[in-house]
Amino acid sequence: MTKHALLTMTALGITLLTALPTQAQNAATIRLTGRVKAGTCTPSNPTITLPEMSAKDMLTNGRIAASNTPLTLQLTGCAGVTRADLTFGTTADRDTDTTTVFKNKATAAAPHTAIWLGHTSCTATGNDITPGATRAVTVSSASQSVPLCAAYFKKSTGSITAGDISTTFNVSITYF
Repeated sequence: MTKHALLTMTALGITLLTALPTQAQNAATIRLTGRVKAGTCTPSNPTITLPEMSAKDMLTNGRIAASNTPLTLQLTGCAGVTRADLTFGTTADRDTDTTTVFKNKATAAAPHTAIWLGHTSCTATGNDITPGATRAVTVSSASQSVPLCAAYFKKSTGSITAGDISTTFNVSITYF
């Protein structure tokens, strides 16, 4: 065999070897990702009526303690929840003169009045809930009570005369 024929056969052999299928790998990686979101609770929709009061008993500016009315927001059916962040209304629910209280939205509103809201008991101090504020609540069981307190509020802008006092706002809830 000549050198030329030998080189041609060698080149042909190398070409054939590279054309053969390579050995298959014996392992594969499958990557699956996902996310578990927090569960939810079913909130109650409390409606309360504050006590009727005389304008003569509402002379002092600020929260009218005689009108303190406890209420409870119930969270039930909680599953997969450890915390609920409750946002009470929005800044649009604030009174224009006193932004730390909820504005009186009554059609025939008693002038210079608003509604104060607090968390925990009615006798606690420093527990104001400003419209748009968020409170974190630990959820430790399938049912969680959120104690609140509502009261009339006399603004410092003038005297109160007869009329209605009411407000309505949404509570937005984010679960963790």
